[in-house]
Amino acid sequence: MKSQIKKIFIILILIVIVFFAIKLIKDKKTSIKNEEVAYKSVLQITKEQKVENKENDFIEYLAKFEAVQTPKITTKISGYIENILVEENSMIKKGDLLIKIDSKEFDESLKQLSYLIQSAKYSLTSLEKNTSVELLDMDVSSKQYKTNQKLFDAGAISQDKLDSSNINTQSKQAKYNSTINLVKAKESEIQSLESQYNSKVQQKNYYTIASPIDAIVEEISQDIGDLTNPSLAIIKLVGLEQKLTFAFASKDIKENQKVFIEDKEIGYIDFIYPSAQNFLNIANINLTTKLENKLNSNISIQVKIK
Repeated sequence: MKSQIKKIFIILILIVIVFFAIKLIKDKKTSIKNEEVAYKSVLQITKEQKVENKENDFIEYLAKFEAVQTPKITTKISGYIENILVEENSMIKKGDLLIKIDSKEFDESLKQLSYLIQSAKYSLTSLEKNTSVELLDMDVSSKQYKTNQKLFDAGAISQDKLDSSNINTQSKQAKYNSTINLVKAKESEIQSLESQYNSKVQQKNYYTIASPIDAIVEEISQDIGDLTNPSLAIIKLVGLEQKLTFAFASKDIKENQKVFIEDKEIGYIDFIYPSAQNFLNIANINLTTKLENKLNSNISIQVKIK
């Protein structure tokens, strides 16, 4: 009896083991099948992505739109603003007058300097005339001394008269040499005054300020009657030449790639800056189309990479 029960128990255990073995095999087959399906799906998605990347050969970036030149107009002198000849948001050309600064005191100092030069030239003329007269006196005195020397040798005059003639000749020569030195000093003085005058004439240009570029007047920060300060801008200009740049990290971005905005070609990448900003490369776009966007705004662009 015990022997039969034992056999039955063993058979039951074997049945359970076989059952679980069959179930394990079925589960394994199902798992493998699912993995194959998933793998095929992954392959299919990857393939579709590659096809999509081939069709879509643009990368979108956010570019910064700026003016190439934005000069801040200042002055090298301190003076009261006499007139402002432009208005904010007005279009101006290179060379147009922007500001006039009161120059009355400067003009008066320039006039005084001109008078000094004129006076020095009159003095020089007078000295030069004296030099001519003194040269003539010196020649006459020198000839007289030579004549007296001959007379002394012949015993016709005394030693005292010869010495007196010699002293007179030396005195005339000393006076002439002194006048020559005065002439040279006066010439140097005139050169110095004329140099100062020419320098001041150049400074006169600082009292009228013209635009260095074709531009739009963005801001006027001072008013008529204000005292200018060389360290503060009076007028801010925005140049008409436009600039568009964008930051990137992709290795696909290269020079000469075309750039689009909403399917319209606007230019191409003409160079990439040698230095990075915030660990990103910066590309400059050469614009072949004038943009109407606001300056210092961000614009969505598409770069054709293939």
